[in-house]
Amino acid sequence: GSKRSAPQAPPHMVMEWEGGAHADMIADAVTAVLLQTMEEPAEVSAAEKRRRIAHVAGDSLAKTHAEMEIVAAMLSAQFGPAQVDLEQRSVQLQVDGKDVVVDYEDSEVVCTDSPLKARIELALGRISTAMRPICLE
Repeated sequence: GSKRSAPQAPPHMVMEWEGGAHADMIADAVTAVLLQTMEEPAEVSAAEKRRRIAHVAGDSLAKTHAEMEIVAAMLSAQFGPAQVDLEQRSVQLQVDGKDVVVDYEDSEVVCTDSPLKARIELALGRISTAMRPICLE
């Protein structure tokens, strides 16, 4: 007979630590290292390429759309499926049955669950920093 292999679950890890300035900094560093070892999702690579092309061409609308796709992909990786609404310039997702809307223009998170809203805002801050690194020169 033929052999069937079980489907591979995507790699995952759970990190737990006691909160505090130093512990949070170490957890962020560990997370960064782990994320660097993972292959970047194809949709992020494609959106980054579209963003670079739009930036060089001076097409701010196309650049914004590509950035929204990057944000949606990164939020999807952390919280579950996210959709881009180009007309509303928003990213929408549902986490544990709670609706979340990210107004991309205003960088505002709309969510009735305060702790979830805070988590999304933190993630957005990190995503924004990654997309727009600080020039040290």
